[in-house]
Parts: sequence; structure tokens; C-alpha cells
Amino acid sequence: MHAIHLPLFGVLALLAACAMPSDYHATDLRGGFSDAQLGRATFRVTYKGNVSQKQSETDELALLRSAEVAQQHGYGWFTSGGYAATGTALALFSGAVPVPATTLTIVCYPVRPDTSGLVYDADQVIANLGPKYRRS
Repeated sequence: MHAIHLPLFGVLALLAACAMPSDYHATDLRGGFSDAQLGRATFRVTYKGNVSQKQSETDELALLRSAEVAQQHGYGWFTSGGYAATGTALALFSGAVPVPATTLTIVCYPVRPDTSGLVYDADQVIANLGPKYRRS
């Protein structure tokens, strides 16, 4: 983990932002998702959490974003090599506080691939996780 040192006013602003309830959104000061296309059907998806989130939550949010990325590019199925915990630690006066993040590299398919390992149905992932994390 990498420690991030911030001036006092920065720490206070960050903690105020982190105290807000988590919601599903693109990356900003409170965390969020980002993605990059690595190949024709290969993408890297990251969800950066905040100090009020658990690693398991960022895992689910990265999976949700992965399903959306697959659909946005015309694919209904995807596989992943697994979760990579890519969080950091926020250095505070009382010690370091973990800030979880998850990165997935996914390969997308138009139809269910005949492959060993876990294959995700993008529609099912969105149906299962979307209502849990999309807050208005």
C-alpha cells in the first residue's frame, strides 16, 4: 500500500467527502469508477472506494461497472482473471486508514464463451447489483 500525506485542510475536506454515503459514480474526490479499453474486447475496470467502504463493496462495484462496460460495447458476456485489490492508505494523525479499490481486467464476448472459469452474464450482474448500488 502507498501512503498519501495531505495537509490538514486537505485531510478535513477528504474526510468530509468520505463521510457521504457511497454511491455509484465516475471517479471524483469520493472515489468512483474508471475504465480503459486495452484491446478490441479487453478492458481494465477500477472502482476506487473511500474510507467508509469495505473491500467487498469495491469488488461488487467493479463487477457492476464491468457488466456495464461490456454492454456499452455490444457484449453480453465477460470473463475476468479475478479481483486485484488496488487500494491505498490515507495517512492521518492517528495512523493510516485503508482506502479500498478493486481493479478487474475483463474480456468480453457477444455470446456465452465455452471456457473454463467464471463467465458473467452482463444482464444478470446488472440486475443483481444495480439496485443495490444505484442511489438517486
